[in-house]
Amino acid sequence: MDTLLDLHKSLATKFVVPIMGGKALDLHRLFVEVTARGGLEKNSIYNRLIRSNGIDSVKGLPDGTPPPSNLDATQNVPRP
Repeated sequence: MDTLLDLHKSLATKFVVPIMGGKALDLHRLFVEVTARGGLEKNSIYNRLIRSNGIDSVKGLPDGTPPPSNLDATQNVPRP
């Protein structure tokens, strides 16, 4: 953690620990979990929506990422 703080200090940027549910988010643990489960593309909510409901289900959502290259790599999300 000190190395990360030193990096931000040398770049004159502000380091902020993300908070979720009132607790500090462990970014390394998050990275390890997402990687173990197939990576960001496989686990993205947008990709799950596309896989289960089609490309029109994400139109208008503020994502900014292109559609996935492999729609079969996502998990199925049941329709509400």
